[in-house]
Amino acid sequence: MKKTLLLIIVLLLLIAAFFLVVNRGDTTNSPIFSDREIAVEDIEDVDKIFIRHRAKDGFFLKKKDDGRWYKDDTLLVSKPIMSNLTGVLANMTIKYIPQGPEADGIKRRLNQIGIEVKLFDKQNNMLRDYWVGANTNKEDGTAFLVNGAEQPYVMELPFSTGTLRTFFQIKDANIRDKHVMSLDPDDILEVAIDYPKNTESAFIVNRIGEDYSAEPFYKTGDSESRSLNPKAIENFLLEFENLVSESYENNNNKRENIESTVPFMICKIKMKDGENKSLKFYPLSKFLDQEPDPNSRRTLELVDRFFMTTNDKDFFIVQHRLYKNIMVTYNFFYL
Repeated sequence: MKKTLLLIIVLLLLIAAFFLVVNRGDTTNSPIFSDREIAVEDIEDVDKIFIRHRAKDGFFLKKKDDGRWYKDDTLLVSKPIMSNLTGVLANMTIKYIPQGPEADGIKRRLNQIGIEVKLFDKQNNMLRDYWVGANTNKEDGTAFLVNGAEQPYVMELPFSTGTLRTFFQIKDANIRDKHVMSLDPDDILEVAIDYPKNTESAFIVNRIGEDYSAEPFYKTGDSESRSLNPKAIENFLLEFENLVSESYENNNNKRENIESTVPFMICKIKMKDGENKSLKFYPLSKFLDQEPDPNSRRTLELVDRFFMTTNDKDFFIVQHRLYKNIMVTYNFFYL
């Protein structure tokens, strides 16, 4: 009787110890996921994303208090790019379960081209942990494998065609937010616009308390007899609230050659806090003959564009239609 009771007590202790180990996890606090735990149930739970290409250093995408995502805490990520990525993280589903040689081939390729993905919540608890593999031969799905699991899955995005690997192939030039400038018009003290090849159109707009002034950039000594249009100045300053680019061109191998030419326009801005900003515009059309790809050249010719450099040393391509309202002339501000 006593031996039986002792065995029951020992068995209960072993069961309790087992559940304690399962619930506490290992000393690294790494959870164990089933091989089907790939999509996350609620994307709002995800606060941090780690992405690492095989044999390369990884990086973090982190959601800050402003609700925006940043790469490694510094680089603001484009909203559309982040929306697409989080949509995949939450909505992808199993297309089919590879078996036999196909499954073995997926795992071999993961050792060569796998992209490691880890998702964390605000408390730094890991929510998901898997590898993204190659796309299917039909380009209708992408292989995934939960870290430590044996069974890979081919995943897809419901009601969509195509593959998912591209969403995880993140490069700074692709994901960076395309905003060039987002200024509060009330914080702008002065905007000087110079047209080096059209000096009579150049001007300086000033804010003096609640009033505005506009004068020629190149002083002529003549007095202005026309009436100033304050509404035109207000509308002009509003344009600086949202200046966006088409693309980043910091690695453009023609940059030095482009910046050695005379700019079409130079914009200098003085802010209330003492900060100075500047933009220089160079017509892209002048350099189209240096574009070797005829298809790319035809595409670029469809829309008037500029190369633009900033005092932050960034280099962009921007479209004229989005900047035409700051590319005005001195006469624009007078009735």
